[in-house]
Amino acid sequence: MKNNYRKILTTIYFAFIASIGMYAQTIQVSFENAQNTNDGVDDFYEVDVMIQTHDGMPDFKMGAAQFYINYNTDAFGVNIYDGNDQENDGVEITFPNDGDGPLEDYIVGQGIDALPALKIYGTLQLNNNTDFRLSYSNQQSYSSGTFTENNITSTPKKLVHIKMKYLDVTQDPMVVFEDNEAIVDMARDQFFTACGPTDDPFALANCAANPGSQIIDAVFVSEGATLSLDEIVRSEDVTIYPNPTSKYINIRTTLNVQNIEIYDILGKLVLAEGDSNHINVEQFQSGIYLLKIYTDKGKATKKIVIK
Repeated sequence: MKNNYRKILTTIYFAFIASIGMYAQTIQVSFENAQNTNDGVDDFYEVDVMIQTHDGMPDFKMGAAQFYINYNTDAFGVNIYDGNDQENDGVEITFPNDGDGPLEDYIVGQGIDALPALKIYGTLQLNNNTDFRLSYSNQQSYSSGTFTENNITSTPKKLVHIKMKYLDVTQDPMVVFEDNEAIVDMARDQFFTACGPTDDPFALANCAANPGSQIIDAVFVSEGATLSLDEIVRSEDVTIYPNPTSKYINIRTTLNVQNIEIYDILGKLVLAEGDSNHINVEQFQSGIYLLKIYTDKGKATKKIVIK
């Protein structure tokens, strides 16, 4: 009886796998365009997630997708996503699309061919997988028949854009994909080809009746998440005083200061000087400013308060 039961379960399992299909060839997911930015008040780490076919896989239309990233809690804090408090979230994932063409911008922002305002992908979700790991996923809202071109090819394309708010900009972001399946089950198996139907330009996706195929063992490449060496100087290598101040800011460092910039709270550049360690700020109104110090070893960013 037990043997018959196992045979039935095995038959059901392989029938299910056959129904959704699998690709032996696979995709590559990577990072590009890593940089630090500032909005005049806060510092951010930003990077694009890229996707392409790999190992000879044919071009295809993407369906549901999910990936995981680890990050340095010294740089960003723990549990950086708080879905109950959008204003205080430490992470934002966007997918700008200007509507000029179906494949011009971020794939997740792509609209259907007949009406680009109707977006192919929906049910976008962020979760804190652990204190130091973030999960991103999207589902497919409109069917594979609503767009003609394959949006995943051998040419890397932008999937989404990640923006994370620093607690300490001098810390290494250490952003990497988590693809170890001993840590996250099936971490490399969370991408699918688009489901149908295929004969209606406005049809919603029906993945139960017209399933796509699961893509197995995606290749994740994290090197592109690393900031260039001139991005970060350790906080202890550069100090400023007094702060708050009403007259002068002094910079103390063993590094060679090459130039400095001061920005107001709106992000406007209000002062640029050469290799100065003594800055007169008497001309500025009271408020919070951002001081960027460029040295021979990199860039340091400090907030200053002028009273």
